[in-house]
This record gives sequence, C-alpha cells and structure tokens, in this order.
Amino acid sequence: MLTIDADAHVIECEKTWDYLEGEEHRYRPISLAVDMPAGKKHSYWFIGGRMIGGRENIGKDTSRESREMADIDSRLKHMDEIGTAVQVLYPTLFLRPVTDDPRIELALCRSYNRWMADIWSKAKDRLRWAVQLPLMTMDKALDELRWAHGNGACVVFMRGLETHHTLHDCYFFPLYEEASRLNMPIGIHSGIGNFAVNDAPGRRALPCRQADGYRSLSFDDIERYSRAISQAPHRRHRSRRAMGTVPGA
Repeated sequence: MLTIDADAHVIECEKTWDYLEGEEHRYRPISLAVDMPAGKKHSYWFIGGRMIGGRENIGKDTSRESREMADIDSRLKHMDEIGTAVQVLYPTLFLRPVTDDPRIELALCRSYNRWMADIWSKAKDRLRWAVQLPLMTMDKALDELRWAHGNGACVVFMRGLETHHTLHDCYFFPLYEEASRLNMPIGIHSGIGNFAVNDAPGRRALPCRQADGYRSLSFDDIERYSRAISQAPHRRHRSRRAMGTVPGA
C-alpha cells in the first residue's frame, strides 16, 4: 500500500537562495565549513552576522542530489522504492531561529518558497510542500500565504514558539483566519523560533535533544502545542485545522 509522508524534509543548498531578487541579494546566506577539534567538519550558514546550523541532519541512505532536490527523478525513484506516493516537504534550516531582522526573514522566506514552488512544478502530483512565512511582518506573511497556496503549498509550517509569540497569541489570528479560508492546515513542527529560548543554558542537556545540533520535541513543545489547540484560536477559529509533526516518530 502506498503511503503519504506528511513530514519529509529537504536540505537547503545554494540553489535555495537563487530566487532572491534585487536588494534582497545583500541577505544571501553564505555557506561555511568549520574544522572541529575532533577532525570533523561542520557546515553552517552565515546569516545576518550569525552562524546558523541545520546542515548536519543528513541521512546517508539518499544521495545529496536527492536531499537537496537537485535531481527530482532521483527523489521520486527513492519514494517508489519505499512505497511513498506523496511527500509533503518541510524545511530543515528553519527548525531553529535564523534571524531577528524582518527584512532578512522576508527575503529568505520568499526565496525558499519559490524554490519549493519550482520543485513542485516538476512533480505536482507527488511533491507538495509546507510554506515558510515571514511571521515578523504579518501583512507580508498573508501575501506569501496566498501566493504559496496557488503554487503547490498545502500546509503552513510553524514552530512551537515564533519570535516572542506562542501559537495561541492573538497576533496570529489573522493568519489562522486566512489559512482557514484557504483550507490549509497549520503544521506545528518541533522547533523553536526564538534565539533567547533556543540558546538558553541547559537546553542542550534536554533528554530529547539530538546530537546533530537541533532540538527535537521536548516537554515545553508539548505544553505549547496543548495550549495552542485548547485555548482561544481553537475555539474562535472552528474551521481551522492543526497537525503536529514529530521528527523520528
């Protein structure tokens, strides 16, 4: 029986940022490789003065071209081999905070989404995707949501904490209303969108934290998710749908 993989991932690459336009090029992430004391190399993106991880969470059972969507046929062949009819593609870089500058966020989200739409256009019946929204500027986020809906996106990617807002914050009500109108569920994925919380002392010691550099589902994620589905947005926006995705589940 063929299955739907509702939490597949892509690994961002140089191609991801080729969709930046005009003044946005100043925000293009720079790929860095750092020699570690143990002799290994760790890869990072240099974004807005920060080194951001997210390039080490790589399964070795697929080719680089498949992981980075450079070879769509290779990705589809692997899906056939494991009996997967459709994949819903989620980001890897954005599982953690990337920037606190709204201009950089908007530029990177727009480029990422257009990369995803380009991929979808090559296999519309098999590769759907989760839209990454510039949530620091809600009017731009709503514009991007509408654009993505018409270009293959089928779910809204959100983390348990977005900047300074929990998911039941009224700040997100316009997003929930528009997503409901477009019949797009909110895909609440394990992750943190706040630098202070993500980098707080002791977070690396959480029992669920993975060794590859990003935090997996933890107790505070579960608490935020529970509040998000039990409090105001759930009661007010009755037609809105939410789903949770858990890495490694």
